[in-house]
Amino acid sequence: MEEEQSRGRLAMLILSILSSAPAHGYRIARSLEEKSRGEFRLREGVLYPLLHSLEARGLIQAAWELGERGKERKVYRLTPAGGDHLGKMLAIWHKEQAAIELVIREVLPCVG
Repeated sequence: MEEEQSRGRLAMLILSILSSAPAHGYRIARSLEEKSRGEFRLREGVLYPLLHSLEARGLIQAAWELGERGKERKVYRLTPAGGDHLGKMLAIWHKEQAAIELVIREVLPCVG
C-alpha cells in the first residue's frame, strides 16, 4: 500500500511538472530534484515505468523529437485527460493534508 501511495504522489508530481511544459525524461527527473531541493531523486528504473504507465492511461503522450545536439529524445506532454486527473489528484491531496494537520494539531497542540 505504501509503495502504491508513493507511486501516486510521484505521478502527481510528474504531471505537475508536465503541466508547465513538455519535457524529456531526464529534464523531468532534474526538475523534480531541483524543485524538491534534492528530496526526490528518481532512478531510471522508477521514472520510465511510471511514465509508461501514465502514457498507457492516456494522461500523457510521448513523441520523438530532435534535441539540441541532433539526437532524438522522447518528449512527454500532458494530455487534457492528464490535466483533469491532476486537478482531481491535487484536490484529494489538499484535503488529506488539511485532515492530517487537524489531527496533528489536536494531538500535539504545541505544533502549528
